[in-house]
Amino acid sequence: GAGESSARILGSSAWRVSQSTVGTSAALLIASSLDDRNGLLVKNWSQSATIYIGESLAKADVLVGYPLAPRDALALDIAAGASVYAVSDLPLADVRIVEGGA
Repeated sequence: GAGESSARILGSSAWRVSQSTVGTSAALLIASSLDDRNGLLVKNWSQSATIYIGESLAKADVLVGYPLAPRDALALDIAAGASVYAVSDLPLADVRIVEGGA
């Protein structure tokens, strides 16, 4: 349901949590990923902003990106070298990130 999230990162011996602020201009969400990252959970911690996730600046757009409503989360099996970009429909959206690695 809305506001629920869970993450299963199997076989991971390392993990990291971080916080980021997403604005109204698309930007790289995770500056440097966890070494050997194999899983990622992105949670929109904002009370009112929708954020949009994409694999490039062009795809992190309100018309194209994957929307995360307030308190929604997205779990991905994604390698360390893959970039994740985000943009928000409101300034200063709070995003929480969990990365799992080898």
